[in-house]
Amino acid sequence: MEFPNRKPGGKATYTSFAVKLDTHAGERTLQGEGLKDALADAACKIGDRVGIKRLHKEKVPAFNHATGRPVLDPETGEQKLWDRWVWQVNRIH
Repeated sequence: MEFPNRKPGGKATYTSFAVKLDTHAGERTLQGEGLKDALADAACKIGDRVGIKRLHKEKVPAFNHATGRPVLDPETGEQKLWDRWVWQVNRIH
């Protein structure tokens, strides 16, 4: 899904993995690349009942989505690290 980019100097939006949930309080959208892995690890399919909890952030190497190349810090030449949320997903039977 496309989301508004709050960082200055970039594109107006960015693309990220997202899941829409129907909850007792209405529809809710959760997003993040780590969420995709957590849903796959729990073997979730569209329509499954799930419990999702955001646990903490971890640092992961940054890559350019278009080229697949590492994103480097222009000052140090080191590969940048991005934050990724770690999620817990449980299927509800």
